[in-house]
Amino acid sequence: MAQLPQSNRRRHHHNQFDVFVSFRGGDTRDGFASHLYAALRRRNVAAFFDAVDLERGNEISPSIKAAIARSEVCVVVISEGYAFSPWCLDEIAEIAECRRRKGTAVVPVFYRVDPGDLTGQLGRVGEAFDGHAAVYEEEKVERWSDALREVGNLSGWDSVVTRPESKLVDEVVNDVLHKLSQRCPRASPMKGLVGIQSRIKEVESLLQKDLLHGDDVLTIGIWGMGGIGKTTLTKAIFDQISPQFEGSFLLENFQEQLRKSKTIFHLHEELIRKILDNKNESLATELKFVQNRLHRRKVLIVLDDVADSLQLQELLGDGDDMFGPGSRIIVTGRDKHVLSIVADKIYEVKPLNPDEALELFCLNASRKGQSFAGNDAEMSKRFVDYAKGNPLAIRILGLALVGRSREDWKSKMKRLGRIVNPDIQSVLKVSYDGLDREEQSVFLDIACFFRGEDRDHVTKVLDGCYSSVRVMITNLVDKSLVMVSCSNTLEMHDLIQEMGWGIVHEQVEPERRTRLWNPKDVFQVLSRKKASVSMEGMFLDMSKVEEMHLEGDAFAKMDRLRLLKFHRPDYRSDVCNVHLPRCGLQSMSDELTLLHWHGFPSASLPLKFCAENLVELSLPFSKVSQLWPGVQHLGNLRLIDLEGSKSLKWIPDLSKAENLETVVLDGCERVVELPSYFQHHTKLKRLHLKSCKNLKFLPTRLDSEHLRHLDLSSCPKVSTCPEVSASLKELNLSGTTIRELPISVLRFRVPKVLNLDGCLNIRYFPEISGGIKKLTMNGTGIREVPSSSPMDHLLELEVLQMRNNLALTRFGADIGKLKSLRLLDLSGCSNLEYFSDISERPACCRDIRLGGCREVSRPRGVYSYEFDLALFDMQEKLEEKKGMHSMSGCTGKKAVSRVKSWLVTWCGGRG
Repeated sequence: MAQLPQSNRRRHHHNQFDVFVSFRGGDTRDGFASHLYAALRRRNVAAFFDAVDLERGNEISPSIKAAIARSEVCVVVISEGYAFSPWCLDEIAEIAECRRRKGTAVVPVFYRVDPGDLTGQLGRVGEAFDGHAAVYEEEKVERWSDALREVGNLSGWDSVVTRPESKLVDEVVNDVLHKLSQRCPRASPMKGLVGIQSRIKEVESLLQKDLLHGDDVLTIGIWGMGGIGKTTLTKAIFDQISPQFEGSFLLENFQEQLRKSKTIFHLHEELIRKILDNKNESLATELKFVQNRLHRRKVLIVLDDVADSLQLQELLGDGDDMFGPGSRIIVTGRDKHVLSIVADKIYEVKPLNPDEALELFCLNASRKGQSFAGNDAEMSKRFVDYAKGNPLAIRILGLALVGRSREDWKSKMKRLGRIVNPDIQSVLKVSYDGLDREEQSVFLDIACFFRGEDRDHVTKVLDGCYSSVRVMITNLVDKSLVMVSCSNTLEMHDLIQEMGWGIVHEQVEPERRTRLWNPKDVFQVLSRKKASVSMEGMFLDMSKVEEMHLEGDAFAKMDRLRLLKFHRPDYRSDVCNVHLPRCGLQSMSDELTLLHWHGFPSASLPLKFCAENLVELSLPFSKVSQLWPGVQHLGNLRLIDLEGSKSLKWIPDLSKAENLETVVLDGCERVVELPSYFQHHTKLKRLHLKSCKNLKFLPTRLDSEHLRHLDLSSCPKVSTCPEVSASLKELNLSGTTIRELPISVLRFRVPKVLNLDGCLNIRYFPEISGGIKKLTMNGTGIREVPSSSPMDHLLELEVLQMRNNLALTRFGADIGKLKSLRLLDLSGCSNLEYFSDISERPACCRDIRLGGCREVSRPRGVYSYEFDLALFDMQEKLEEKKGMHSMSGCTGKKAVSRVKSWLVTWCGGRG
């Protein structure tokens, strides 16, 4: 029956059909079947449908058989006269054969016939087969009969049940679309699209599973860096699901279309004409009518590469009101913020995993798409690692290597990371070009200097250079140029970073660049004094250069220098291989916000140096004795680090540094006094004065409500501790000569961690209130922990260490009341004679260490009987294992087994 219509003949030779429609022409061609065909065409389904009557008496042509075989779904419209047509029976027999052989989906439509007549071949169906039996061979008739029964037994649509016919047509079309969506996509070639199917499924899950009947208009944003595959993924999704909609529109390169002299109005008009299939009529004169039609139509709209939310809103208006129920809008872009304005959900396109990346590389680098072996496989992995899962980069790298020799591969590999591929850079640079000037500068700072650094730290440093840095970094994240890790560090794709480097390297001569980070370039510019006024940042890993001797005017021309960091990976080293003349530097840029110079070799900074813009001043292990004379206005300064500067005599005047947060002066052995103005630094968070051996004078109090850490450890001349605020979390007074704790610490503002190791002048257990979690008092002068100890109230205490307290003879506290205690360590308290009875089992305690407590007596209490039971049975085993439980030094078997039995009991029997 079916001759291919003119509009479909061209496709017949090259592509498979979506649907083959089998029907009896005289019954339904001008009625139901024609309406069904028109509905399928409106949904962009390629349907094979007869255009003219075929002459009776001839068998169906090979072209009809081929059309059935090429179709994904066959719709069989079985009407009253269907069984009387040998043509129709030949078609249904062929359809049944394809169903069995290749799994072709079949949708029966029982049009004004009883399905039972088909399976039982009763009524008019029976009459038809009686007539065929008299004319045709038995084998053919039996084949027809079996096929009709097989299709009749399938679940289908009954015109008597589903009415009116318009509804029946809609339901059949929806059923066809559903079956097509579950099968191979109609027009989306997947060859070479590695990893695409899993990503399609993820996006389809966001689009909601029931695309056919969902009522809400849903907008999905597809977001990712350049070259990650947003466009490819979106086009594949469009091809796969567009037949499920009444209208569809795909606009590639949205920004490019606008640049080609197309206004938003023109694009809006093109969208409407495409969706409504309205090519000739004037939309302007029918605006209200057009709006009503759109509002009733379920559509799929895909807009690729959108960078402006206002343009998007102008194009789509309010999608919920503009388009019909169940419509879906997909928007791709590199700016997450833009997408979030219009999208209900956002899908981030992730890089290919290592296996997918290697497969894609092999497809492009090998003429036959085969994987490589041996050394070639190792080189392949190195290229793949370089691309970090970016499909565009992988494809470009692979194509550049097709047919090349192994020596060419090795040469190409050496260039990785040094010379940016222009094809890759041109794609990635689109996002950079969309930034304003300050955002571009922040991006380059991160790419050249701050990758892997803490976001908050970088924000503070760059706040001294720009305005609203936090917002700009968020914008860079939204544009997929920067990522923030789970540990809050700034990260970026290697290719993005290299794109940034390439932008800086557009100035060929290093001295003309704005930023230097390559040790060879820094060495060349500084040693030859070639730097220009354009220099904004210079970072040097001093471990990667030989001895460098600079002149006093090495930085004289760098008036715009904002960021200077000379660092070493071995931070504790006091070695500095960058040397200055005895007179030091003549000048440094007043624009500096970051000055970090490990082992700074001069006794002071330049006399005329203005530090007003400094955010961070870090000169660890330097030779400075005095930074600058007089007072500087340091309103931007957040951190000063002079650790290990043994020549430093006076702390610089920081009285005007009202935003100071961190002070590190560990190991400044000649410093005697911490100036009194520190009392008024209300934003101070960390104060580190460890190993300041001559430090003696401190402010009476530190009023900062933000102070978290105070370290006075190994300061033997410190005999009093300043009063502190309630915000303090950690206080380290180990190795000092204090006799008592400040009242603020004892009664009201207990830190979570308190260290009093080696404080021999502490002779009484401090009366600490609740809140402390770790209390360390090793090697103190404490003689007794009384039974009335304030320990009873330390309900949050988890760790109590009192090792090597030689004066300690009694431990009278009942540890059974310490509900949170995990560790009690009294090892090395060789004179301990008494350990308190235990009123109840400690809930959390898993480790009690009494190694070296030779004189401790046996406790009595709730668990005494259990201890006795374990005493002899475990004695020998415990002796063997005593070294594993910090019991070395215990001379008595009884003491050993007693302590071990406590552990066994409290650990629930676990030795």
